[in-house]
Amino acid sequence: MHQPKLWWAGLIPVAMLWAAGTASKQESIEKDLVGKVRNAVGALPADAVDGAVVSGAGRDIRLTGAGFSAQSALQAAASADNAYGVRLVEADLKAFAVAKPYQFSARRNANQFTIEGHMPLPSVRGNVLTAAKTAAPGATIVDGLKYAAGAPAGYEAQAAYALSQASRLSDGAASFIDGAYTISGTAATSPIYDASMAATLLLPPGLTLAKVDILAPETKPYAWGATRNATGLTLTGFAPSDAARIAIAARAAAIFPNVQIANRMQVARGAPAGDFAATAAYGLAELGKLASGSVGLSDSNYSISGAASNAAGYDAAVAATRQLPQGLTLAKADILPIEMKPYVWGATHEGASVTLTGFAPNDVARSAIAARASAVFPNAQIANRMQIASGAPAGDFAAAASYGLAELGKLSGGSVSFADASYSIAGGRSEQRCI
Repeated sequence: MHQPKLWWAGLIPVAMLWAAGTASKQESIEKDLVGKVRNAVGALPADAVDGAVVSGAGRDIRLTGAGFSAQSALQAAASADNAYGVRLVEADLKAFAVAKPYQFSARRNANQFTIEGHMPLPSVRGNVLTAAKTAAPGATIVDGLKYAAGAPAGYEAQAAYALSQASRLSDGAASFIDGAYTISGTAATSPIYDASMAATLLLPPGLTLAKVDILAPETKPYAWGATRNATGLTLTGFAPSDAARIAIAARAAAIFPNVQIANRMQVARGAPAGDFAATAAYGLAELGKLASGSVGLSDSNYSISGAASNAAGYDAAVAATRQLPQGLTLAKADILPIEMKPYVWGATHEGASVTLTGFAPNDVARSAIAARASAVFPNAQIANRMQIASGAPAGDFAAAASYGLAELGKLSGGSVSFADASYSIAGGRSEQRCI
């Protein structure tokens, strides 16, 4: 039976099937074209676009994101347009804003290395992250970098430099803002401190030093010393700052103008209270009284040892150990007197005075001889000009000098003297000589 009115009912499902098939085919085309464009854009250099998003409407493509340059944005749009099957490309690739100020920072905290600031290109970012891993092996790298235009020339080298310096310090932080460089942190050792401070004088092109706050390591006990021998003068131990180290070395050069000086002092915290450079200068001045020897500080404990260059220097060096600067405690004094040959001693009685000259082997002998003179000449004024020196002849030197004083006391006036083992006496009504 022919019933045309019923045909419409049959056409409805056919139309629905046709529409569904068409939509499915269009969706497939869109998906295929979007994939092709994504691959084409993805094949571009990393420095072309960032955050590219591809969407489709039939054979039309929309491309959004950010271009690192006008040329790279055009290149990305052309790559999308050249994808097979694309009819129209709408490219909306925005340029990165210029950062002002342009800045970079790196902070080392235990085993975490945090990097923040601006980056001009992905390739630069990749190189900087590699530099961070090299500077702090094993550390967790926290990447907080953001892309921005306006990077100055040499930015990558500047960032790598900041990373290398921050990584070697405890709680190290290095940053620069429009080329003004700042670094802070604590050095674990004195060599690291010296290297870090030296590096601030060798900034890469484009950076200027704005602030340095690098702490030297702390050491206890706080030791310092100077040793003088035939080959020169050696400075060792620690100084509380670069300025103190320079001042101490300068003082050493002034006291020992013709001596080769090896400056091996390092900078460290922990010095006792007071002017450390002045205390070290005092020690150097005392060492200058000796022909050879050493002076040293351990916290507030002072020591000196060595051989005197002359008799007067011995007396001065020994006397100084009894009047140390405030804050110092004498830990050791081992000063050897100069050796004299011939070894002479003498006493002269004239009127109401007695003068003692020459040498005595030590303070005990010198005091004993002066006491004997006072006993032999109770009414005379004793002028004790004896100095300390080694080289006395064998035997009890104080007893021999006392014998000479006793003999001199038998005369109305005169003198008595020793030269090594030779003895002479003259004066009054008698004169004798014994060898």
